[in-house]
Amino acid sequence: MEGTKIDLINVRFSDEIISQEMREILFSQKKSLVTVFKDEDFSLISSDMEDLIWERDHSLVGRMLMIKGTLERMLVRLVRNLASEESSLQEDNPSKKSIHQSLIYIHNHFREPITLKEVANQSHLSMNYFSQRFHQETGMTFQCYLQELRLQFAASLLTSSNVPVTEVCFASGFNSLTHFLRVFKQKFQCTPSIYRKKRKKTDV
Repeated sequence: MEGTKIDLINVRFSDEIISQEMREILFSQKKSLVTVFKDEDFSLISSDMEDLIWERDHSLVGRMLMIKGTLERMLVRLVRNLASEESSLQEDNPSKKSIHQSLIYIHNHFREPITLKEVANQSHLSMNYFSQRFHQETGMTFQCYLQELRLQFAASLLTSSNVPVTEVCFASGFNSLTHFLRVFKQKFQCTPSIYRKKRKKTDV
């Protein structure tokens, strides 16, 4: 819904933390691992995320086992939700399926200079109708959604690397450093450099 706050959380983990069986389940998927959790499923995945954050912040016995177990449970929920979504989309109206496909396209190409017209064409919908349906399904405009993805990628890159801020800007899909610095500060209430210092102090 318009005006609703959206929290985006980035979870980084190494291949070693998940089992071989879990890796086989994930990599056997023939579609992009992008999904939307709703209602009870959203509550469950939110609870998992809270557990994951709690374990990260508390050095108790069995901490890594709890993190591993919680993470794998979240990944199984992801795969199951994808299967449920696929089944639902086959029975749903064509425009909803088109929007779902557009989300996959956006997540695969958000670092590129993609446009509303380009994504609408990918969905085989007119720009106006696509914009309307996209907002109905996501609660955000195309541009806001795209910017959120780019900002989250930039935040992740700042935390996990020493890549200069200018390179982070362009690697994340922004074509103007001034614009990037402005919207980044609006979202995170600090500059990219300060954000990097704060995150690296608290990162596990």
